[in-house]
Amino acid sequence: NADDSVYTKMFESNSKSNETMSSEFISYVANKAGYTEKGVIPKYTTAEEGMAWFKEKSTLKDAEYTPKVGDIAFYDTDGDGKADYSGFIVATSGSSFTTLEGSVTDNVRKTTYTTNNAKIVGYGVPDYAMLLLAKEEEEREAN
Repeated sequence: NADDSVYTKMFESNSKSNETMSSEFISYVANKAGYTEKGVIPKYTTAEEGMAWFKEKSTLKDAEYTPKVGDIAFYDTDGDGKADYSGFIVATSGSSFTTLEGSVTDNVRKTTYTTNNAKIVGYGVPDYAMLLLAKEEEEREAN
């Protein structure tokens, strides 16, 4: 797959941390899907930047929120009270969810968490409805 080689090149630097790798992975996927251009998911290099964007858009939910597929989970992995890792939620089941994450080991992994995990600091809830509105507008302009 051609995109795999792009992904590999994007993450060749050994100086990157898990924080930047997880953020860049989300930014990469969002950009490839057209979500960044449409303002649905931001391009960000740290989890704190991502959280700030969702907060500014009023779509940041706290750790008590029940996540849904398509949301972005933010974690504080070092206990300093700030988000330093993020992952796309790709599945939910009862009180757990599974994320797709980029990591410093140059791979993509699925990880399952419980919703009461103390490391969760919030969830970014992308406004996917904006994509439908944009598509409807494009169709109206084309006609």
